[in-house]
Amino acid sequence: MKLLSTGLAAVFLLSAASAHAEEIALNPGQWSFTQEGAVTVMGNTMPMPPENNLECITEEDAAFDPDEFRQDGCDITAISETSTRHEYAMVCESQEMSMSGDLVIELSDGGNSASITSNMSGQGPGMGEMTAVLLIEAERVGECAQ
Repeated sequence: MKLLSTGLAAVFLLSAASAHAEEIALNPGQWSFTQEGAVTVMGNTMPMPPENNLECITEEDAAFDPDEFRQDGCDITAISETSTRHEYAMVCESQEMSMSGDLVIELSDGGNSASITSNMSGQGPGMGEMTAVLLIEAERVGECAQ
């Protein structure tokens, strides 16, 4: 599921939000991302082992367009946005299933660390109720390597 990928979560982390919203002041540089979560299907929980990634974040990476998620079958609606916290409602549709939930991005340490949480639930054919929880912790660890 694309929602659970590090790439999608990183896009949220790098968000500067839409033109009318408060911007999240993420500091460019080398960032360390730790992602973990769990998916529960038919009462069985499958944890996602922690995954660590390093990524160079430039100022250009900060551009965020909610329309990109609509193209991937997801609709995203801002619930509240400040300079350090964004909360969104999400609905993702595919031929196989529909999921809805929330996404919260919080920055701290003057834009040098971040936390992203996503809670989604929905119904899948032959699977019944499904929930997915994702937590990403991110921290700026220095300058990007040249």
